Amino acid sequence: MKEREKEKKERQRRKRERERRKREREKRKREREREKRKERERERERREKKEREKEREEKEREREKKERERREKKEREKEREKRKKEREKRKKEREREKEREREKKEREKRKREKEKKKKQKRLRRERENKRRFSGSSGVDVSKPGVIVEQSRADVVRKKERCVGQAVPCLSCPGPLSYPVSLPLRPLQCSDVIPAACVRACVLELHCVVFVPHSLSSVFPHFLQAVAKKEVVLKNGTDAFNAWEDPPAPIYMQFYFFNLTNPLEVLDGERPAVVEIGPYTYREYRPMEEVTFLENGTKVSAVNPKTYIFQPNMSRGPETDLIRTVNIPAMAVMDRFKDNSVVANLISAYMRSSVWELLWGYEDQLLKALKVVEPTLDDVFGLFYKTNDSNDGEYVFMTGLNDYKDFARVDTWNGKSSLNWWTSDECNMINGTNGASFHPVLAKNETLYMFSSDLCRSLYAVYEEDVTVKGLPGYRFSPPSKVFANLTVNPDNAGFCVPAGNCLGSGVLTSACASKEHPF
Repeated sequence: MKEREKEKKERQRRKRERERRKREREKRKREREREKRKERERERERREKKEREKEREEKEREREKKERERREKKEREKEREKRKKEREKRKKEREREKEREREKKEREKRKREKEKKKKQKRLRRERENKRRFSGSSGVDVSKPGVIVEQSRADVVRKKERCVGQAVPCLSCPGPLSYPVSLPLRPLQCSDVIPAACVRACVLELHCVVFVPHSLSSVFPHFLQAVAKKEVVLKNGTDAFNAWEDPPAPIYMQFYFFNLTNPLEVLDGERPAVVEIGPYTYREYRPMEEVTFLENGTKVSAVNPKTYIFQPNMSRGPETDLIRTVNIPAMAVMDRFKDNSVVANLISAYMRSSVWELLWGYEDQLLKALKVVEPTLDDVFGLFYKTNDSNDGEYVFMTGLNDYKDFARVDTWNGKSSLNWWTSDECNMINGTNGASFHPVLAKNETLYMFSSDLCRSLYAVYEEDVTVKGLPGYRFSPPSKVFANLTVNPDNAGFCVPAGNCLGSGVLTSACASKEHPF
């Protein structure tokens, strides 16, 4: 009995052991299947990631291709527009040249007719004198120095009355090589040639001969007087044409700081940057919608600016990639700092092309934030909306009343002063727009100019004498204290916004930027 009990327990034990091993096998099988599923899942994720990366690269290439085509198309359109303007300009120049030629011919024609009439008048007068003298007194008028016979007392009395009178050279009777022939009438003072008048005429001829020796002291003053009078913003003049479409090229150069250690910076290390540039653009700034005001003493215009890339003056193409601070993120971080969803979307750095950084691109962060802030612009660029656009209406002084007012800005967008800064002096609109200045500049002058890009007026002082294409000139440049901080230049206290919040030297708050601007 005990033996059977023992066998029964043994069988039960072996059965439990088999079941245990079976469960372990099933467990290992399930684990292997789970591992296989995980491996297959990881493999699928890797494939999907590669596909997404490939698709993203394809989209990036497609976007760059479209962007490049768009820029090329825009450049071609601008080039066509430029050629069209040049053709129109040449056409106008030819028309002006023809008009000048017609005016020149007309002046020459009038001059010839005038000389012809003068000659005919002189011949008629001589014939009349011959006719009168030949029949009355029998005097031979062909001999020089002959005077009609009158009483000696009359001649003496006439001479005595003429003594001491100021007879100008213009009243000296004719060239002295002509015979002195007088008509039959009482003698006048203009008929008697006083010695003082003769000396004055001879002295005048002497001065004319020696004028070239004194030109060095007289001629510059003459030119200055002419320049002060003629350099006026008046339609059809050379000064107006140069002001309306400045012939001198203007260039804008951009430099960028490329961040080379973004991951290390996130770990707390100092950023390492490399300066990249220049990227050069030709700036075209013609005056358009020109209207003269207040009897020609003022002129209103808009000043659109267009920037054309200059590859031969640049470090590389506009497609060069720059890694820098994520400026749109910095602009919205304060506004949404308590929103964790937005905070997760923000990346500290961005990598974009030169063209995108300057002229704008669709930013995904700003696009996502439009759900929260519908008025927010989803396109970001440091100079977004400034290319091929104007900054408002200017009213300039023409210099008609005072040559020093030539091209001076009187009002901008209807205002004679600004309201961005914290002092009246810093809010003043001074000088020209920087494209031209009044004539007859002196070394000790201070040239003031107003820049809407910098939202302020600034000034330049004489730096050195220069020679440009063989012509001498003065170089004027802004001194360092123009952009110095409050400790160096107390006059710049008004540029601290808000009052007392002053930046370092060389840094300026962009106070006139709109609220949507990243700065």
